[in-house]
Amino acid sequence: MTPPYRSYRTVLRNVAEGLGQRFGFSVGDAEREALGASVASWRPFPDTVGALRALAARYRLALISNIDDDLFTTTAPQLGVSFDCVVTAQGARCYKPEQAIFELAHGRVGVKGHQVAHIAEGVTEISPARRLGCATVWVRRRGRSARLLIEALDLEVPDLSSLLPHVGIDAS
Repeated sequence: MTPPYRSYRTVLRNVAEGLGQRFGFSVGDAEREALGASVASWRPFPDTVGALRALAARYRLALISNIDDDLFTTTAPQLGVSFDCVVTAQGARCYKPEQAIFELAHGRVGVKGHQVAHIAEGVTEISPARRLGCATVWVRRRGRSARLLIEALDLEVPDLSSLLPHVGIDAS
């Protein structure tokens, strides 16, 4: 059974509370809000912006994010592209890898699964994308573990720039 949806800010507040409990310190209001406030300062991986720009020149881009709408608004300008579709956990009222967030994105984009390449850093996204008939690419950054990978995938790359030659884009 899926737990009820909670906003990403709430999830982050709970993380701060949990850390305080685990390590024996009290968490005040400022600390409780600090993780959510820090999202605006989270930077994309160095290869992300260039790869997204190259992909956007040739393909429609959609983004599925486990975040609140207002938090994504602070992150979006750092990504350097406009997405054709953005689906947040807040909008879907669930988090990846729940199937519903993927179905919502596909419905909004108006495409069939076989027309989509789902590119994920989170290996748990592979199964729901496969169920929709998508080609799947796992961006396995810094040797991340494959222990949660339960489905075959179409391609594994170490970063987004490494994907470009596989989709016919000159990466130079």
